[in-house]
Amino acid sequence: MIDNLVPSFGDDRAVMPLGPEGTTALLLNASRLFERKGMDWQAYYSRTGSVKFPLGPVAGWNTNVCHTGLEPRTSRPQTHVCYSHL
Repeated sequence: MIDNLVPSFGDDRAVMPLGPEGTTALLLNASRLFERKGMDWQAYYSRTGSVKFPLGPVAGWNTNVCHTGLEPRTSRPQTHVCYSHL
């Protein structure tokens, strides 16, 4: 994404409203957050973990919000997005 799509579409605000620098920062920060929370990217992309990269066209992906407990400081539900292929 960062190596291929950001250079191609980063200046097109209809595609990447944050621009190339903002989009790159957003993607890297999201990746770091997921990793800190235990996301195993190798297992995700190789489809060997509990959360698997969906197959098929994007229109066939199902996105669900999964509750994983309560946030310690706020007692609000912690959530993460679960993807599965329909």
